[in-house]
Amino acid sequence: MKMFYLESDKEVQNVLSQSAYALIQFSATWCGPCRDVSPKVKTLLGNVNNNNWSYIYCDVDKVPEFTKQSNVRKIPCFCIYDRNSGSITNKVVSSDIQTIQNLCVDVGMIEMQQKEQNKTYLPPTYY
Repeated sequence: MKMFYLESDKEVQNVLSQSAYALIQFSATWCGPCRDVSPKVKTLLGNVNNNNWSYIYCDVDKVPEFTKQSNVRKIPCFCIYDRNSGSITNKVVSSDIQTIQNLCVDVGMIEMQQKEQNKTYLPPTYY
């Protein structure tokens, strides 16, 4: 899995073209819940060996246009980007690692066996 940290809006299109799908995390350095969940997300994705996926970290203060285009109003926000459709297909606002893991399982980023190991699986709430 490729991991990217966007520093400006100019990088967005190049990074989005790198993989068929992307998990995009919208966060900010001043956001406490964002700071709490970020290391957990990195741990969750650290063992993902799926070349069809990328992880993209976006600081909303550094990529304001992309944040606006993605219709992100609250953070931390996790979105699934599908390069084929050129759009965001799923979105969840949460700092709960369980909810984020459920999103990753539901879209096929993480293998089903990890879902079965998790005894407290709850369907995610998307909007």
